[in-house]
Amino acid sequence: MDVNLLHLSEIWPFPAKTVCALLDGVKQSFVVENNATGQLARLIQSETGRRVTGNILKFDGRPFTPALIIEEFKREVS
Repeated sequence: MDVNLLHLSEIWPFPAKTVCALLDGVKQSFVVENNATGQLARLIQSETGRRVTGNILKFDGRPFTPALIIEEFKREVS
């Protein structure tokens, strides 16, 4: 499976052109973020007009592990 990654170290001013360029032509897109409400996914939509396919959210104060991301991704796409 081919995957791509975009890490936003700063979100303001929002890099809309960069995000749009990455999202052009992708079949699915997921936002992985440490909060309960999916704020980054909403920001992407409001700034680019593009919706992400899904969110992988974690809000217990612990970092993501690769295994957790893969598990949640599989759950989202099935």
